[in-house]
Amino acid sequence: VSCDPPHHHSPVMAVAARTPRTRLQPRASPRRTHVRGRCTPPSSPAPGGSAPTPGSSRLVDPSSPEESADEAAAAICRFVTNNGKSKSMLQVDLYVPPIFRSDLDDWPGGIRQQFQVAAPMVERMLVEVRRVANGELDGRLTPEVIDNADAVGLWSSPKLLCVLHPTAETLNTIIERSQEPSCQVVVLVNPQWTTRESQVISDFGIGPWRQRAEDFLSQFTTAFSQMERRVSGVTARVVRSYPERYVLIHEDAEIASFEDEPTLAEIKSALAESGVGDEAGGLFERLKGQFMFNANSLK
Repeated sequence: VSCDPPHHHSPVMAVAARTPRTRLQPRASPRRTHVRGRCTPPSSPAPGGSAPTPGSSRLVDPSSPEESADEAAAAICRFVTNNGKSKSMLQVDLYVPPIFRSDLDDWPGGIRQQFQVAAPMVERMLVEVRRVANGELDGRLTPEVIDNADAVGLWSSPKLLCVLHPTAETLNTIIERSQEPSCQVVVLVNPQWTTRESQVISDFGIGPWRQRAEDFLSQFTTAFSQMERRVSGVTARVVRSYPERYVLIHEDAEIASFEDEPTLAEIKSALAESGVGDEAGGLFERLKGQFMFNANSLK
């Protein structure tokens, strides 16, 4: 799929500031394969898709908002193509660079600042998806804000629905809009709900309300995901671009690949097994290193 940069963006919507909520939590118990080397496309098939043919897709670790938006668009297009005439229900997790970072907080202005950076990325992604679709997703694309307090943006056309920062409170609206007969592609970008199984009461409530939400979300496949994780004293990234596996990357090296989104514990374990991070050398080695550092500091 070609991903030439789009040549225009629609205006960014203004929203009120609010502290962001917790990101969607990873699923548990993925099967992983440990690798050590430069980041290259794994050959294993992803759940719900067939094994990619050589050159059919590539696994990259985008280094700019523009590259992230273009790669997300390419992954969406690959899924839609493979999905045929069926409605495509997709999730995208964009890494939003903290360009407003302060000494105390990555996002001192909360969700409003995140929206200012993420909205142009989403617009670029949608323009590229529609370009590659070559008329299949034509129709006026209208932006709107469906929850000003939580900075929930929505872009819609007769065939396409995309929501940035969807929340549990806006899910009913999203479900209703997605059920329009003409809607062919639904994309949720950076959801703001929490789905930890340990929660007594989920963001979606209890009983039939929670069941309805979970039934709807169970239809979604992650097309693209790029997340930064601070684990064991190092910063690592977890990247997935459909139909490839999730890949753990540290300093541009591929550490391990996972069939499902890895938990923090699994990321920590993979880093340790690869000799990366605080856990790699064990407690004795960490204490020894601290002792040597202190001794050298006194010289």
